[in-house]
Amino acid sequence: GSGYIQYNGGDQVLMGGEQLSFPGFNLNTLASTTYHLRYNKVDGWQLLDVTDTSYNPDSLNENNPMFDSKQTNMLAAKVETDATNNPMVTPLVNRDRLAFSISSYYGCEALPEKALDNTTYTEVATIKTIAGSFDNHQRSLLYRLDNYFYSRDIVTLNWARRSDSSSYSANEGYFSNTTANRLHLQHITENNRYRVIGLAAWVLNNPAGCLDLGSVMSGRN
Repeated sequence: GSGYIQYNGGDQVLMGGEQLSFPGFNLNTLASTTYHLRYNKVDGWQLLDVTDTSYNPDSLNENNPMFDSKQTNMLAAKVETDATNNPMVTPLVNRDRLAFSISSYYGCEALPEKALDNTTYTEVATIKTIAGSFDNHQRSLLYRLDNYFYSRDIVTLNWARRSDSSSYSANEGYFSNTTANRLHLQHITENNRYRVIGLAAWVLNNPAGCLDLGSVMSGRN
């Protein structure tokens, strides 16, 4: 409803090695505010304004890992209200093991001879998840801009903890009939509890060639 969020309670969870039954709540909200919904055994449910200096004394971005779930202090959701105080709740996944792995293969495609931004290509993705901890994978976006060809993979996680960036390998590709092309960059451009984005770019010395591209990205916490 407008101006509050509500939960009836009763879910059984394991927190810090102890079996708990969550109590219900009815918590009021203010317009145009971003909150973290948290739970710990001492304070129960709390709806914390991310701009409140008592909660966020260093004025950190709300997706900062400092706010991630801890063993006995759970970040359950992000709550955002609009100007009319209607809340939008983003539930966050809390499990002892979070992991995802995505591999995509893009078949041979003839590249346009002139630059076409946001030209999409056929993609077949294989998605492997562990224990339902993964939310969804947005199809990779491949596009051409000037003499560069880009592959971008966007993974929506909505985890309660940021994924470990050291476990990623993103956007490994190869070219067919375009041996003069070369990999220009390959890295993670965004990594937080909500999503991970991997980007690769190639310099196109033979723009009319045929492209085969494979990409791999994975993460865990």
